Parts: sequence; structure tokens; C-alpha cells
Amino acid sequence: MAKKNKQQQKRRQQAKARKNQKRAKLAQSRRAGSDLTQIGRWPIEAAFLSDVADPRFAQAVLARRRPDGALSIASFLLDLKCLGVKDAVFWPKSDDERLLTLLDRAESMLPMSECAPEDVMKAVGVALDYAASLGLGAHPDYQKAARVFEGLDADASTIEVPTGGPDGRPHFVSGPYDDVEGILATLAERLGADGFDFTDVSDLAELLPEE
Repeated sequence: MAKKNKQQQKRRQQAKARKNQKRAKLAQSRRAGSDLTQIGRWPIEAAFLSDVADPRFAQAVLARRRPDGALSIASFLLDLKCLGVKDAVFWPKSDDERLLTLLDRAESMLPMSECAPEDVMKAVGVALDYAASLGLGAHPDYQKAARVFEGLDADASTIEVPTGGPDGRPHFVSGPYDDVEGILATLAERLGADGFDFTDVSDLAELLPEE
């Protein structure tokens, strides 16, 4: 009986420890998010953008240096042909190592170039507005990531950001996590069945530039 009671007590202590750990992580996350009120005044540490005319996708990364020396980093995957802000990730309090890892990973997929922070904001904004014009919303985490744009003016950017496929029509290229039926239905309702182009993810090779 005594052994059984000790086992029960040990399990309760372990459960309590796990619960306290979860609470600590949640509190840390909330503190990191609550101190972003001055993010618009923090200096830009890095701004990178891939070729927005690439027939596949565009990538953008923007980072600000926090007063405590850490970084607030936002990363965006843009589909300027149709879906707009296809992915968005925000790290409110991170470090230089994550930034370098993120840039290396992005560079392995699409060449990235350093740019003005306003260029990143403009590219993301154009993608967002284009998708909205087609009845499509942004990635759920877009609003969080967009905090890095505070204090910037996209109108200061001089880059051209094209939208649509090669002929200017919306071109939906499905991905493994897309709600294909829902997106097709939305596009058909907004543009008509013949008002856009569709490429299944299995046919992505068609979008690669010819060598």
C-alpha cells in the first residue's frame, strides 16, 4: 500500500511539474507579445526579398533589433499569382542564429537579396491586396507577422510587384495544404469558371523557367 501511495504521489508531482512548465511557457509567450508596443521604433536589422517576378513564389524576411538585443523576425511566403500571403511566421523574441538559419533555408529555395524594408512591406501588401480582390484571405498568422511593418511606408518603395500569371490572369497553383475545392469555388464565383488558370501541385514543373 505504501509503495502504491508513493507512486501516486510521484505521478501527481510530475503532472504538477508539467502544468507549471506549460504555465511558465505561456507567460513567457505573453510577455514577448505584450512588449511590442514600440516595435515601430526599433531599428531594422535585416530586410531580404526574393525576385517578385519569379514564376513560382516570392519570399520575404524582415527583422528588427529589440532594445534588449534580441530580434523580432517575420517571414512571408508570397503567391503573387493568386493566393497572396500563403504563409507567415512571426518570432516576437528570437536571436541572430535563427535569423541566419532562416535566411539560409530561404536562400536554398529561392535566391534572396537584401533590400529596403519598405520593399518587403510593399511586396507583402501587393500580395495581400491581390488575393483579397479574388475573394481570398491571408494566412492566419499574417496579422502577427505584420507587426514588423509598423512605422514603415510602403509608398516609399520603388519596386514593381507584378501579379497574376504570365498572361495576367490569376493562376492558382495548389499546394499540399491548400483547400483546393474551396479556393476553386471562390475563384469561380468571383471570376467565372474560365476566369483563371489552375495547376495541380503535381504539375509544378510547368512553372520552372526553361534552361
